Amino acid sequence: MAADIKVQGSPLDYNNRGVGYHNQQMYGKALEDFTKALELNPYMEKTYHNRGLTYSELRQYTHAVKDFTKALELNPEFADAYNDRGNAYKELQQHGKAVKDFTRGIELDIENAEVHKNRGVSYFYLKQYEQAKKDLSRAAAFNFGLAEAYYYRALCCMNLNQYDEAADDFTRAIELDFDKTEIYNNRAAVYYYLGQYEQSAADYSKAVLINPNDANIYYRRGVNYGEMKMYGEAVDDFGKAIELGMDYPHIYYERGVNLQHLSRHDEAIEDFTRAVELDGNKAEIFYKRGYSRDELKQYAGAIEDFTRAIELDPSHVKAYNNRGVSYSNLKQYGRAIDDIKKAMELNPGESVYRENLEICRRLMRIKK
Repeated sequence: MAADIKVQGSPLDYNNRGVGYHNQQMYGKALEDFTKALELNPYMEKTYHNRGLTYSELRQYTHAVKDFTKALELNPEFADAYNDRGNAYKELQQHGKAVKDFTRGIELDIENAEVHKNRGVSYFYLKQYEQAKKDLSRAAAFNFGLAEAYYYRALCCMNLNQYDEAADDFTRAIELDFDKTEIYNNRAAVYYYLGQYEQSAADYSKAVLINPNDANIYYRRGVNYGEMKMYGEAVDDFGKAIELGMDYPHIYYERGVNLQHLSRHDEAIEDFTRAVELDGNKAEIFYKRGYSRDELKQYAGAIEDFTRAIELDPSHVKAYNNRGVSYSNLKQYGRAIDDIKKAMELNPGESVYRENLEICRRLMRIKK
C-alpha cells in the first residue's frame, strides 16, 4: 500500500509515492508528494504531468492546465501531456484550445484512438459535426471497442439528419455498455425521427427501467404513444411526467390533445387552460381549447378561444372555420359565413369549408 511506502527524501521517491497515492484515489496525499518532489527538483516534466492528472481527478482543471503546460515547456514532445491538457480544456468548455492540443497530440501519436476521439468530441461541441465525425470514425477504426466514439458519432449523425447511421452507432455503443440511459433516450429520438414509433417507445421504456424518476423520458414516450394512437397510454405518461415535476405548457398541451382523442373534453379544457396560464401566446392552444368547448356545446367560450387564436395567428385557417361553425350553432349565420369564406380564402382547396358554407347558407335561408 502507498500509505506504507517510506521515502528516502529524493524527488523520484516523492514522485513514485505520489503515483501510489493517486492510484489509490488518495488525491490529497498525492498532491503533497508531487509538490514536494517539484520543490526538490522543478525540472521533472512527468511529475508536473502526474500532478496535473491528480488535479483533473479533483476537477481542478485550471490548476491541471498549468501543470500540463509546465510539463510541455520542459518537454515539447510530450504527447500524453497534450492530450491531457486538451481534456482539461474540454472540461473547461474551451474546445478551441482543446482541439489545438489534441491536434498536436495526434501529430506525435497518429494512431492513438483516444486522442482522435477526444478531438472529435470537442469538434462536436464546436458544432463542427462533419469534422467531428471524421475523427470519431478514425478513433473507432483504431479501437473497435471505444464506445464513446460510437456514441458521439451517433450524435453527429443526428445533427446531420443521418438517422439510420445514428441508430446503428447508438446500437453499437449499447453493445459496448456505454451509458445506456442516455443512449436509449437518443436512439429513441432517432427512431422517432424515422417514424419508427414502436421502436422509439420501446427504447424509452428501457430508459424508464434504468431511471424511473426522469420526467423527460415519460414525456417523450407519451409523444410516441400519441403518434401510435395509444391515447390512454400517452395520457398516463404525460401525467407521470407532471407528477415528477414537469410543469411546462407543451406537456399540458400534448396531454390535452390526447384527451381530445379520447373525447374527454372537460379534462382537455383543464389542461389547455393550464397551458394558457403558463404561456398565453400560442394560437394553437387557444384553438384546441376552443375545439373542446365547441364539442361540449360551449359555443360562446369556443368563439372566444377561436378569436384569440386568430388574433395571435391571422392565418389560422382552422380557427376561422371552427369559429364559423360555432357562430352557426348560435344561429349567427352572417358571421358564420364571413368566417368560413375567410377560411376558404386562406385554403381554397379544402372541400370541407365549401360544404360548411353551403350548410350555413341553407340554414340561413330556412331561418328567413
